[in-house]
Amino acid sequence: MKLDIYSDTICPWCFIGKRRLEKALAGRPGGGLSITWRPFELNPAMAAGGMARDEYLALKFGGPERARQVYAAIAEAGREEGIAFAFDRIRRTPNSFDSHRLIRYAGLSGRQDQVVEALFRGYFLDGLDIGDRDVLAGIGASAGLAKDGLDDFLATDADARETRAEEAHARTLGIDAVPCFIVNAKHAISGAQPPETFNRIFDLAGAEIELKQALAAETVLQRRLRPVLDRYDYIIIDTPPSLGILTVNSLTAASKVLIPISTEYMALRGLRLLLDTLENVREVTNPDLDTLGILATRYDARTINSREVYAYLADFCDREGIHLFKQIIRQSVRFIEAPGYRIPLTLWRRQLDGAKQYRELAAEVLNGKA
Repeated sequence: MKLDIYSDTICPWCFIGKRRLEKALAGRPGGGLSITWRPFELNPAMAAGGMARDEYLALKFGGPERARQVYAAIAEAGREEGIAFAFDRIRRTPNSFDSHRLIRYAGLSGRQDQVVEALFRGYFLDGLDIGDRDVLAGIGASAGLAKDGLDDFLATDADARETRAEEAHARTLGIDAVPCFIVNAKHAISGAQPPETFNRIFDLAGAEIELKQALAAETVLQRRLRPVLDRYDYIIIDTPPSLGILTVNSLTAASKVLIPISTEYMALRGLRLLLDTLENVREVTNPDLDTLGILATRYDARTINSREVYAYLADFCDREGIHLFKQIIRQSVRFIEAPGYRIPLTLWRRQLDGAKQYRELAAEVLNGKA
């Protein structure tokens, strides 16, 4: 099993996410998981020398009071994972690009995890400037990298092009926040999720491998659900954003399908493929499968991209005779933060717009407006 972790070395939730992943792995017998750390810069336009921390916080949060509130909540989440964040020690917010080059370099000797850990600890616990190449050399050496080769590497721009290409690939995948964990290039976990979420995804990936070897693999879930159907009014099946055997199982077992589409151009590329898959499922395993409708998600009216994609979806649904839900799920950082506190958004902050949007969606579906 393969796990790609997209993170930034100045992201506190990435440090928390690493601890929660470690807890999940500690509770799973055996090994067999190959982990690769991938680059993602929260501030790709940051000056090469970084900027003073106070100036950065003022630009990001509008003032010290809001910054204190945000970081107090992060510090509390960190304490639960044994991380004693020392934000007051940080004097500069660095450009993190060279730290990502260092992590890539560490992969050559199989020491990525040790270097990532040292970078997180250096920045968040000791307040080191991890944009400084001399500091990076010291961190790399402390994590077991040979100092001679390390100094030569950091003195140049080696692997810069490859590192930027990896980061660009992350954005083509639709990753716009970190941490993001991707299992077997299919199953994504966004945010610093609790260990049980990692375990569910690992089990899901393992189940997919087993299903591929099963007899009549596409009907396994349908057969398992049949004995309990009369116990429930509704059974909701959440599927991964892929078209593998798990999704086909779900579509075979379902009576209706709701299709969430992110209002980004890349998401449109998979829409026709998904609709073709639905037709194949209807022809082969589930002729009664009905399309409930398309739900526009991660909508940001401030961007031309979102507005154009939503307009395309509206026109597409009209031409294809597919229902487009009136309710739109708008882009919000709260969707990423809520799982970090291990509480669903609708319970964590009931009055937030995001929570209200999902309640409105539920009403639209249950009242038969779809």
